[in-house]
Order: sequence, then structure tokens, then C-alpha cells
Amino acid sequence: MTPQKKLYLAIIVLVTLAVLRETGILNLNYYKTKINTNAQVTWFSSAKTRAAQYSKRVANHRNTDLSIVILLDNDTIYKEVNKRPPVLMKLHSSYGRSLWRPLYKSTSFTAAGSMSSDDANEKLTSSEYASKSHLFGELTINGDITISGLCSHRQAIQVVKNVIAGKAVDELKRYLSSLQ
Repeated sequence: MTPQKKLYLAIIVLVTLAVLRETGILNLNYYKTKINTNAQVTWFSSAKTRAAQYSKRVANHRNTDLSIVILLDNDTIYKEVNKRPPVLMKLHSSYGRSLWRPLYKSTSFTAAGSMSSDDANEKLTSSEYASKSHLFGELTINGDITISGLCSHRQAIQVVKNVIAGKAVDELKRYLSSLQ
């Protein structure tokens, strides 16, 4: 085999591996991440009393009974459904488009939206609804992420979504535990 044929064969193999990895057919990921996040939660003033009532209702149950559903840009990125009616977080995200680069990816991201709880299965009059405990607030998560190593674009986006979901769940649980 001539050196020119060896070079063509090597290029074909590398391109094939890259295409398979980026499409998700072949999972070749070996990377390190460096993440910096912060979150800001704003509970509406009328919701703070209700949040305390909700927390007391949740306190009567185990912490594992809390249900949480997080939607990020119409994708469910976190779902934990237990005995309690779910706290629904609807977030919209934006992040830099540099997650496609090979070997080194670095970007800033923001996810912002609202969260609320509602006992949707209960039939309530308006006065009963006002006295029930519901949560309503806004959540903003900002962060920077650096990924170095072999990580596909698809996997990098999934890492960002997992970071956002983890931070949102942590903030919600921290807030509810501070009310007890």
C-alpha cells in the first residue's frame, strides 16, 4: 500500500468516526468540565405566605414525596413525580454556539423562567383556591462552562441541560427547607 493510499484511508476512518460520534451512533466521550453557576430566585410577595403553607404541607410528608418537573425550551430535562402535586418550572435558555468545537468548548449560558405549584386535581371554589398553598416565583440561572477533551456537540448540550436542572432543583429544595 502506497503512502498516499494510507493517508486517504486514515482520513476516511477519522471522518467516519467523527460523523458517527457527532450523530450519537458512536459514544466516544472523554472530557473534563469546569462549571460556574449562580441562581436568583424571586418569590412573589403574595406567594411567600403560600410558600410557607406549601412547605408545611410538604413537611407532613417525606422529602422524597416532592414532585418536580422542569421544562427547558419544550424539552423535559428533569422529572421526579411522587405523591405531592408537582412544582412545574418552565425555563427558556440561551447559550453561546461554541459548543460545536472539537476538544475545547467554552460558553456562557442563561436559563430563566417561572415556577409554580398547583393542586390541579382538586376542584376548588375561588375562596378555597385563595386559601390553598400555591407557589409562584421566577428563577434565573447564569453560568459558564468549559469542556475539554472528547465531547460531542450533543453531549455538551446535555451537560449544560443537566447543570441547569441540578441547579434549579437545588434552589427549590433549599428554599422550601428554609421555610420549615
